[in-house]
Amino acid sequence: MKATGIMAREFNLSSGLEVAVYYPQHEKELRELIKLAETSGRKICPVGNLTRLTRYISPEKFKHDRYMLVSMSNFNRIISYIPENMALTAEAGVTLGQILELTGPQGQFCPALLFLPVQATLAGTVASNQRHLLEHAYGSIANYMGGVELISTFGVLNFGGANVKNVTGYEVSRFLAGSRGMYGFISKVTLFLKPVPDEMAYILWKVPYMQAIFSKMAELKRVLYSLKGCWVWPDANQLYNVLFALFGTPGQVQKEQGQIRQALGPDVFPIAAPEIQAELFSLNEKKHQAKVIVWDKQQITNFVNRRDFVLYDYLSGELFTRSVPGETVGVTFDDPITLVRKLKVTLDPAQVFIGDEFYA
Repeated sequence: MKATGIMAREFNLSSGLEVAVYYPQHEKELRELIKLAETSGRKICPVGNLTRLTRYISPEKFKHDRYMLVSMSNFNRIISYIPENMALTAEAGVTLGQILELTGPQGQFCPALLFLPVQATLAGTVASNQRHLLEHAYGSIANYMGGVELISTFGVLNFGGANVKNVTGYEVSRFLAGSRGMYGFISKVTLFLKPVPDEMAYILWKVPYMQAIFSKMAELKRVLYSLKGCWVWPDANQLYNVLFALFGTPGQVQKEQGQIRQALGPDVFPIAAPEIQAELFSLNEKKHQAKVIVWDKQQITNFVNRRDFVLYDYLSGELFTRSVPGETVGVTFDDPITLVRKLKVTLDPAQVFIGDEFYA
């Protein structure tokens, strides 16, 4: 069953399985899709530019025509950008690339959007609560959400606003980070921004033994005030890569680069941001693709010694691995669907939008 008059395209979800994706143009068409779902007993799954769809959806879910995929990519206007307030309000389908192009020349950025696909949409990033490499230093996307407009079965609901002092509904808007479309269509988002650091430097260290990493980094961490990220991952040559990200004033960053070289020796070298950009995107993907997070220090040491991990975030103390050791102390599954489930009953009592059982 397709909604008449609303543009739809076929999307190849997997080999031999194509599904219809709806592309509404305005709020009226969104309301029509909600009504269609209510009368037909189907459930709506909001999607963005389909950048991560196949990772979360099991093709088996579509064999019985129970779900409707709805892309918000046509809702792609930037409503307002006030550099003086360091706040930006945009529609759901605005891409991260658009936001970076607009805010960059003003010397501003949203740290939670770094190292994510530029073609990803704002609402999709919020709804999936995408983790990022600098989360320990800067916080998640929820920390930058000043307000959200949600189109649900009740109509248009607004939480928060563009003014940082406007706290009405502020925390509710944060609950929508990671909701994965369970409550309705995220149609607009207000983001708070930060000034771009004066200096951003990356230092790469290659080392054969993990024991040296733990002792040296513990020593450095106490004196590196501009250290915003430190990540470890194994390479194909039986070496460990350690990447330091220093963000701060030029004098501070240059001084601390010298401290790193002095402490770690000749196997340390600076690497230009354009040269490391692809690697940073790759590391961010590894963080998303890992099956479990390990946080217990002894477990981390064991995983690292076996080289059985994809990424170790030194500052947060989290190690990401694809192996699943079962019921082990200090090991937890990385569940990205973090939300207050009582909101589901309030915002979607008819159960029109998908629940978390959809992602399997």
